[in-house]
Amino acid sequence: MSNAAPWQSHLKPGETLVWSAEASPKLRKAEIARRRWLAVLLALVSLTLAFGFGWKLYETIVTPQATADLGAAIASPIYGMIGLTFLIVFLAQLTRLNPRLTPATQYAATSTRILAADDTGAITDEIDAHDIAGFILGGRRSAPDLFALRSHDDLNVKTFAIEHIESPLEAKAVLEHQFLEQPT
Repeated sequence: MSNAAPWQSHLKPGETLVWSAEASPKLRKAEIARRRWLAVLLALVSLTLAFGFGWKLYETIVTPQATADLGAAIASPIYGMIGLTFLIVFLAQLTRLNPRLTPATQYAATSTRILAADDTGAITDEIDAHDIAGFILGGRRSAPDLFALRSHDDLNVKTFAIEHIESPLEAKAVLEHQFLEQPT
């Protein structure tokens, strides 16, 4: 458990802090780098394919035999559409070169809820204990993230994510003990 002082202003009367963690800057930077490299790779592949289909379109329109060839007349719009599609994918990947992560960098569990806060200490998300149906690990195998599943089946409500922390397995054990195990 890390320092409890930043969370004191967010605690309700009678609440006690049982767990807290901060997102690892190293894991956050690695996630940004991973997303950026994936975008670069997809951009290069889609640009290559767009150029290839653009070249085939050029060949079917410009070559002298293309004007008399029925197959070229049928294929040219197809080449154009596929080339344009890959060009759009390329442009979309350019917008993903500067990925943004969730603003939450600090997480805490109290006796009644789980909180997420940004760098300034402002609460970005929270989930009450009675809304928690379970916890799962997901994402990358080397550095998984922890997700608190909500008890209702509304697909429009997002899960509560605890991302980029150093020890998600330990956090999962603490949170399951606090919120899922029934007192005897």
